[in-house]
Amino acid sequence: MIIILYILGGILLFLLLLLLALLFIPLKSHISGEYRENNARARMEIFWIKYVLGARFRIADLEHLHVRIWFLGIPVPLRLPLTHKKQVPETGEAEKPPEPRFVREEEAKKETPPIHKRLNRLEQTKGKLLSLWQEYQGYLRKIYVRYITFSFGSLSARIGLKEPSDTGMAAAVYYNLMIIRRISELSIQWDFERPRLDLALKAKITMKLYGIFFTLLQVYMKYKKEAKP
Repeated sequence: MIIILYILGGILLFLLLLLLALLFIPLKSHISGEYRENNARARMEIFWIKYVLGARFRIADLEHLHVRIWFLGIPVPLRLPLTHKKQVPETGEAEKPPEPRFVREEEAKKETPPIHKRLNRLEQTKGKLLSLWQEYQGYLRKIYVRYITFSFGSLSARIGLKEPSDTGMAAAVYYNLMIIRRISELSIQWDFERPRLDLALKAKITMKLYGIFFTLLQVYMKYKKEAKP
């Protein structure tokens, strides 16, 4: 029994030390994706130590999400559905006919609260969120500025609006902005023949977890201190 306790204690100590070590290792993400002709492809890698501890997410179609998780170098593949397919009963029984419209409307009236109550709840939620933002915006900006780094590898697009004249106006605005400030990572082409939106993106995100963790801990301590009567 004592040996088992030693083993469990050693495992817990190892996991704790691993967690503390991970706080000081930057969490990196590589994102790439494209959307062309109503088809989407995307790939995202999140890792502390590449191929040792991290995960890779890939979308080859709009129906499944392919996930590969690495833990201490051991890959664990997963395949998750993105769409819910309606199951057809195998018994061959006829489906239950839909309820009359007036019955559904009466049930909706009973379940849905009056509009003024919903607006009051929304206003209260909005007020709470605004007050929290005003109180802690300094901490949140500190996280964004100091501990999170965004870098775009490239962003290309081919855009066509419904009216060719609108496409021309959008292109004119874009080229005028490029005269003021040229962004080499950004490339946009314009389609004057038909509406379309094709995108291709490559980006990198780096997060310093120790800074985010200690800043959020400061926010929590301040919130608990102010919440006391």
